[in-house]
Amino acid sequence: MKRITTKIGCIDDVYDALVQEFPANELKSYDVFRGLEAGGCYEVVLAFDQEQIGYALVYKSKKKKKLWLDFFAVLPQFQSKGYGALFLNAIMDQYTPEYTGMYLEVEVPGKNQPNQQRRIAFYQRQGVEFLPINYWLPTEEGGFPMYLMYRGDEKVTRQEAYLMIEEVFAYLHKDILDMPHILKKIKLEDESKMKKIHTPLAPAAIGPYSQAVTYNNIIYTSGQIPINPDNSQLVEGDITQQAEQVMKNIKAVLQAAGGSLDTVLKTTCFLKNMDDFEKFNAVYSQYFTNKPARSCVAVKTLPKDVLCEVEAIAIQSDCE
Repeated sequence: MKRITTKIGCIDDVYDALVQEFPANELKSYDVFRGLEAGGCYEVVLAFDQEQIGYALVYKSKKKKKLWLDFFAVLPQFQSKGYGALFLNAIMDQYTPEYTGMYLEVEVPGKNQPNQQRRIAFYQRQGVEFLPINYWLPTEEGGFPMYLMYRGDEKVTRQEAYLMIEEVFAYLHKDILDMPHILKKIKLEDESKMKKIHTPLAPAAIGPYSQAVTYNNIIYTSGQIPINPDNSQLVEGDITQQAEQVMKNIKAVLQAAGGSLDTVLKTTCFLKNMDDFEKFNAVYSQYFTNKPARSCVAVKTLPKDVLCEVEAIAIQSDCE
Protein backbone atom coordinates (compact mmCIF):
# COMPACT_ATOMS: atom_id res chain seq x y z
CA MET A 1 0.00 0.00 0.00
CA LYS A 2 1.34 3.40 -1.03
CA ARG A 3 1.95 5.86 1.78
CA ILE A 4 3.41 9.26 1.17
CA THR A 5 4.95 11.82 3.45
CA THR A 6 5.23 15.56 2.93
CA LYS A 7 7.66 18.24 3.99
CA ILE A 8 8.12 21.93 3.32
CA GLY A 9 10.74 22.69 0.67
CA CYS A 10 11.72 25.81 -1.25
CA ILE A 11 11.38 27.10 -4.78
CA ASP A 12 14.91 25.92 -5.59
CA ASP A 13 13.65 22.34 -5.16
CA VAL A 14 10.97 22.62 -7.86
CA TYR A 15 11.60 25.58 -10.18
CA ASP A 16 13.14 23.54 -13.01
CA ALA A 17 10.26 21.06 -12.83
CA LEU A 18 7.72 23.92 -12.88
CA VAL A 19 9.24 25.33 -16.06
CA GLN A 20 9.03 21.94 -17.75
CA GLU A 21 5.50 21.07 -16.55
CA PHE A 22 3.49 24.32 -16.78
CA PRO A 23 2.87 26.86 -19.58
CA ALA A 24 5.10 29.92 -19.42
CA ASN A 25 2.17 32.34 -19.17
CA GLU A 26 1.03 30.68 -15.91
CA LEU A 27 4.43 30.95 -14.23
CA LYS A 28 6.24 33.66 -12.31
CA SER A 29 9.92 34.43 -12.63
CA TYR A 30 12.31 32.78 -10.21
CA ASP A 31 12.78 36.08 -8.36
CA VAL A 32 9.02 36.59 -7.97
CA PHE A 33 8.63 33.08 -6.56
CA ARG A 34 11.42 33.78 -4.08
CA GLY A 35 9.63 36.95 -3.04
CA LEU A 36 6.36 35.07 -2.49
CA GLU A 37 8.17 32.59 -0.25
CA ALA A 38 9.81 35.37 1.72
CA GLY A 39 6.39 36.86 2.52
CA GLY A 40 5.65 33.93 4.83
CA CYS A 41 2.29 32.91 3.31
CA TYR A 42 3.51 30.86 0.34
CA GLU A 43 5.07 27.42 0.69
CA VAL A 44 6.45 24.62 -1.43
CA VAL A 45 5.15 21.21 -0.32
CA LEU A 46 7.19 18.17 -1.40
CA ALA A 47 5.70 14.65 -1.47
CA PHE A 48 7.72 11.46 -0.98
CA ASP A 49 7.30 7.71 -1.22
CA GLN A 50 10.91 6.82 -0.45
CA GLU A 51 11.81 9.24 -3.28
CA GLN A 52 10.12 12.48 -4.33
CA ILE A 53 6.91 11.85 -6.26
CA GLY A 54 5.44 15.34 -6.56
CA TYR A 55 5.24 18.94 -5.40
CA ALA A 56 2.73 21.71 -4.75
CA LEU A 57 2.87 25.47 -4.23
CA VAL A 58 0.36 26.63 -1.65
CA TYR A 59 -0.82 30.04 -0.47
CA LYS A 60 -2.06 30.18 3.14
CA SER A 61 -4.72 32.67 4.14
CA LYS A 62 -4.01 32.97 7.83
CA LYS A 63 -7.02 35.25 8.34
CA LYS A 64 -9.58 33.10 6.50
CA LYS A 65 -7.96 29.77 7.42
CA LYS A 66 -8.11 28.61 3.80
CA LEU A 67 -5.52 27.32 1.35
CA TRP A 68 -5.05 28.22 -2.31
CA LEU A 69 -3.41 25.48 -4.38
CA ASP A 70 -1.39 27.52 -6.87
CA PHE A 71 0.46 24.62 -8.53
CA PHE A 72 0.07 20.85 -8.08
CA ALA A 73 2.01 18.15 -9.91
CA VAL A 74 2.93 14.50 -9.67
CA LEU A 75 6.26 13.83 -11.36
CA PRO A 76 5.83 12.18 -14.80
CA GLN A 77 7.29 8.81 -13.81
CA PHE A 78 4.75 8.51 -10.97
CA GLN A 79 1.62 9.61 -12.81
CA SER A 80 -1.36 7.25 -13.24
CA LYS A 81 -0.24 5.24 -10.20
CA GLY A 82 -2.66 6.57 -7.61
CA TYR A 83 -0.33 9.17 -6.14
CA GLY A 84 -2.43 12.18 -7.09
CA ALA A 85 -5.25 11.43 -4.67
CA LEU A 86 -2.82 10.52 -1.90
CA PHE A 87 -0.86 13.73 -2.35
CA LEU A 88 -3.96 15.92 -2.43
CA ASN A 89 -5.16 14.33 0.81
CA ALA A 90 -1.71 14.70 2.35
CA ILE A 91 -1.71 18.44 1.66
CA MET A 92 -5.04 18.82 3.44
CA ASP A 93 -3.80 16.66 6.32
CA GLN A 94 -0.62 18.69 6.69
CA TYR A 95 -2.54 21.93 7.24
CA THR A 96 -5.45 20.50 9.26
CA PRO A 97 -6.98 21.51 11.63
CA GLU A 98 -5.76 25.11 11.30
CA TYR A 99 -6.90 25.38 7.68
CA THR A 100 -10.38 24.11 6.82
CA GLY A 101 -10.57 24.18 3.03
CA MET A 102 -8.64 24.60 -0.20
CA TYR A 103 -9.29 26.49 -3.45
CA LEU A 104 -7.98 25.19 -6.78
CA GLU A 105 -7.69 26.69 -10.26
CA VAL A 106 -8.27 24.29 -13.19
CA GLU A 107 -7.80 25.09 -16.85
CA VAL A 108 -10.97 25.13 -18.96
CA PRO A 109 -10.58 22.24 -21.42
CA GLY A 110 -10.27 23.25 -25.05
CA LYS A 111 -10.91 21.08 -28.07
CA ASN A 112 -8.97 17.84 -28.13
CA GLN A 113 -7.71 18.22 -24.56
CA PRO A 114 -8.77 14.95 -22.91
CA ASN A 115 -6.05 15.31 -20.28
CA GLN A 116 -7.71 18.44 -18.93
CA GLN A 117 -11.09 16.72 -18.78
CA ARG A 118 -9.50 13.84 -16.90
CA ARG A 119 -7.89 16.32 -14.48
CA ILE A 120 -11.29 17.85 -13.72
CA ALA A 121 -12.85 14.42 -13.25
CA PHE A 122 -9.96 13.49 -10.93
CA TYR A 123 -10.56 16.52 -8.72
CA GLN A 124 -14.28 15.77 -8.56
CA ARG A 125 -13.57 12.23 -7.43
CA GLN A 126 -11.61 13.77 -4.54
CA GLY A 127 -14.61 15.80 -3.40
CA VAL A 128 -13.59 19.03 -5.12
CA GLU A 129 -16.57 21.08 -6.33
CA PHE A 130 -17.01 23.79 -8.95
CA LEU A 131 -17.67 27.27 -7.62
CA PRO A 132 -20.16 29.46 -9.54
CA ILE A 133 -17.54 32.13 -10.22
CA ASN A 134 -16.56 33.46 -13.64
CA TYR A 135 -12.89 33.15 -12.76
CA TRP A 136 -9.87 34.46 -14.69
CA LEU A 137 -6.18 33.83 -14.04
CA PRO A 138 -4.18 37.08 -14.26
CA THR A 139 -1.25 36.97 -16.69
CA GLU A 140 0.96 39.52 -18.43
CA GLU A 141 -1.07 38.91 -21.61
CA GLY A 142 -4.34 39.92 -19.94
CA GLY A 143 -5.46 36.67 -18.31
CA PHE A 144 -7.60 33.73 -19.41
CA PRO A 145 -10.64 31.88 -17.98
CA MET A 146 -10.22 28.97 -15.59
CA TYR A 147 -12.55 27.00 -13.38
CA LEU A 148 -12.36 27.81 -9.68
CA MET A 149 -13.00 24.80 -7.46
CA TYR A 150 -13.11 24.19 -3.73
CA ARG A 151 -12.67 21.31 -1.32
CA GLY A 152 -13.62 21.57 2.32
CA ASP A 153 -15.89 20.33 5.06
CA GLU A 154 -18.09 23.42 4.79
CA LYS A 155 -19.53 25.14 1.73
CA VAL A 156 -18.25 28.61 0.84
CA THR A 157 -20.51 31.40 -0.37
CA ARG A 158 -19.87 33.39 -3.52
CA GLN A 159 -18.99 36.40 -1.39
CA GLU A 160 -16.48 34.38 0.64
CA ALA A 161 -14.91 33.19 -2.62
CA TYR A 162 -14.66 36.77 -3.92
CA LEU A 163 -12.90 37.90 -0.76
CA MET A 164 -10.45 35.03 -1.04
CA ILE A 165 -9.76 35.89 -4.69
CA GLU A 166 -9.07 39.50 -3.74
CA GLU A 167 -6.60 38.43 -1.07
CA VAL A 168 -4.86 35.92 -3.34
CA PHE A 169 -4.59 38.37 -6.22
CA ALA A 170 -3.12 41.04 -3.95
CA TYR A 171 -0.45 38.59 -2.77
CA LEU A 172 0.26 36.33 -5.75
CA HIS A 173 -0.40 38.61 -8.69
CA LYS A 174 0.68 42.06 -7.60
CA ASP A 175 3.34 41.86 -10.34
CA ILE A 176 0.58 41.80 -13.00
CA LEU A 177 -0.20 45.37 -14.05
CA ASP A 178 -3.68 44.48 -15.32
CA MET A 179 -4.61 42.58 -12.13
CA PRO A 180 -7.13 45.17 -10.82
CA HIS A 181 -8.98 45.14 -14.16
CA ILE A 182 -9.13 41.33 -14.18
CA LEU A 183 -10.45 41.31 -10.62
CA LYS A 184 -13.19 43.75 -11.62
CA LYS A 185 -13.98 41.64 -14.69
CA ILE A 186 -14.58 38.58 -12.49
CA LYS A 187 -17.15 40.45 -10.41
CA LEU A 188 -18.95 42.18 -13.29
CA GLU A 189 -19.36 39.10 -15.47
CA ASP A 190 -20.40 36.71 -12.72
CA GLU A 191 -24.19 36.74 -12.92
CA SER A 192 -24.36 37.32 -16.69
CA LYS A 193 -23.02 33.84 -17.42
CA MET A 194 -25.87 31.86 -15.85
CA LYS A 195 -28.53 30.37 -18.17
CA LYS A 196 -31.58 28.25 -17.40
CA ILE A 197 -32.33 25.34 -19.73
CA HIS A 198 -35.72 24.06 -20.90
CA THR A 199 -36.47 21.43 -23.53
CA PRO A 200 -39.78 19.72 -24.42
CA LEU A 201 -37.81 16.55 -25.09
CA ALA A 202 -37.47 15.94 -21.33
CA PRO A 203 -40.04 16.08 -18.51
CA ALA A 204 -41.05 19.63 -17.63
CA ALA A 205 -39.99 21.02 -14.27
CA ILE A 206 -42.98 20.80 -11.92
CA GLY A 207 -41.50 22.79 -9.05
CA PRO A 208 -39.25 25.78 -8.31
CA TYR A 209 -36.31 24.49 -10.38
CA SER A 210 -34.99 24.27 -13.96
CA GLN A 211 -34.25 21.16 -16.00
CA ALA A 212 -30.64 22.36 -16.00
CA VAL A 213 -28.51 25.46 -15.49
CA THR A 214 -25.34 26.32 -17.37
CA TYR A 215 -22.60 28.47 -15.92
CA ASN A 216 -19.17 29.22 -17.34
CA ASN A 217 -19.48 26.33 -19.84
CA ILE A 218 -20.53 23.84 -17.14
CA ILE A 219 -23.93 22.11 -17.23
CA TYR A 220 -25.68 21.20 -13.98
CA THR A 221 -28.79 19.07 -14.54
CA SER A 222 -31.64 18.50 -12.15
CA GLY A 223 -32.42 14.92 -11.22
CA GLN A 224 -34.25 13.05 -13.97
CA ILE A 225 -36.85 10.42 -13.19
CA PRO A 226 -38.63 7.97 -15.57
CA ILE A 227 -41.37 10.24 -16.91
CA ASN A 228 -42.17 10.10 -20.62
CA PRO A 229 -42.07 13.71 -21.88
CA ASP A 230 -44.51 12.89 -24.70
CA ASN A 231 -47.41 12.29 -22.32
CA SER A 232 -46.00 13.35 -18.91
CA GLN A 233 -46.78 9.88 -17.61
CA LEU A 234 -44.61 7.76 -15.36
CA VAL A 235 -43.06 4.78 -17.14
CA GLU A 236 -44.32 1.69 -15.38
CA GLY A 237 -42.20 -1.41 -15.17
CA ASP A 238 -39.05 -2.72 -13.57
CA ILE A 239 -35.73 -1.00 -12.99
CA THR A 240 -34.56 -1.72 -16.56
CA GLN A 241 -37.51 0.04 -18.19
CA GLN A 242 -37.38 2.98 -15.80
CA ALA A 243 -33.61 3.37 -16.14
CA GLU A 244 -33.95 3.47 -19.94
CA GLN A 245 -36.34 6.42 -19.71
CA VAL A 246 -34.13 8.22 -17.19
CA MET A 247 -31.14 7.93 -19.53
CA LYS A 248 -33.17 9.27 -22.46
CA ASN A 249 -34.28 12.23 -20.35
CA ILE A 250 -30.81 13.09 -19.09
CA LYS A 251 -29.48 12.83 -22.65
CA ALA A 252 -32.15 15.25 -23.92
CA VAL A 253 -31.43 17.80 -21.18
CA LEU A 254 -27.68 17.64 -21.82
CA GLN A 255 -28.16 18.14 -25.55
CA ALA A 256 -30.47 21.11 -24.95
CA ALA A 257 -27.77 22.64 -22.76
CA GLY A 258 -25.08 22.23 -25.41
CA GLY A 259 -23.52 19.05 -24.04
CA SER A 260 -23.83 15.32 -24.49
CA LEU A 261 -23.41 12.06 -22.62
CA ASP A 262 -19.78 12.06 -23.77
CA THR A 263 -19.02 15.39 -22.05
CA VAL A 264 -20.34 14.34 -18.64
CA LEU A 265 -17.83 14.72 -15.81
CA LYS A 266 -19.85 13.19 -12.98
CA THR A 267 -23.24 11.63 -12.32
CA THR A 268 -25.11 11.05 -9.09
CA CYS A 269 -27.49 8.09 -9.16
CA PHE A 270 -30.24 7.38 -6.65
CA LEU A 271 -31.81 3.92 -6.34
CA LYS A 272 -34.82 2.93 -4.30
CA ASN A 273 -33.33 -0.52 -3.78
CA MET A 274 -29.64 -1.36 -4.06
CA ASP A 275 -30.69 -4.87 -5.12
CA ASP A 276 -31.47 -3.23 -8.49
CA PHE A 277 -27.88 -2.05 -8.90
CA GLU A 278 -26.79 -4.75 -11.37
CA LYS A 279 -29.73 -4.23 -13.73
CA PHE A 280 -29.49 -0.45 -13.42
CA ASN A 281 -25.76 -0.59 -14.16
CA ALA A 282 -26.39 -2.65 -17.30
CA VAL A 283 -28.56 0.15 -18.73
CA TYR A 284 -26.31 2.94 -17.42
CA SER A 285 -23.19 1.47 -19.05
CA GLN A 286 -24.84 1.50 -22.48
CA TYR A 287 -25.27 5.27 -22.30
CA PHE A 288 -22.26 6.51 -20.31
CA THR A 289 -19.58 4.77 -22.35
CA ASN A 290 -16.99 7.42 -21.43
CA LYS A 291 -17.19 6.26 -17.77
CA PRO A 292 -17.51 9.60 -15.94
CA ALA A 293 -17.04 9.87 -12.20
CA ARG A 294 -20.12 8.59 -10.35
CA SER A 295 -21.80 8.29 -6.97
CA CYS A 296 -24.60 5.74 -6.57
CA VAL A 297 -26.63 5.51 -3.38
CA ALA A 298 -29.84 3.89 -2.16
CA VAL A 299 -32.46 6.20 -0.65
CA LYS A 300 -35.66 5.58 1.25
CA THR A 301 -38.04 7.30 -1.19
CA LEU A 302 -37.83 9.03 -4.58
CA PRO A 303 -40.37 11.38 -6.23
CA LYS A 304 -43.50 9.53 -7.42
CA ASP A 305 -42.06 6.42 -5.77
CA VAL A 306 -39.87 5.72 -8.82
CA LEU A 307 -37.06 3.19 -8.75
CA CYS A 308 -34.20 5.46 -9.90
CA GLU A 309 -33.12 9.06 -10.50
CA VAL A 310 -29.97 10.49 -12.12
CA GLU A 311 -28.38 13.94 -12.22
CA ALA A 312 -25.21 15.02 -14.02
CA ILE A 313 -22.49 17.66 -14.32
CA ALA A 314 -21.06 18.11 -17.82
CA ILE A 315 -19.01 20.39 -20.03
CA GLN A 316 -20.64 22.07 -23.02
CA SER A 317 -19.57 20.39 -26.25
CA ASP A 318 -17.94 23.46 -27.79
CA CYS A 319 -15.49 23.44 -24.85
CA GLU A 320 -14.29 19.88 -25.37
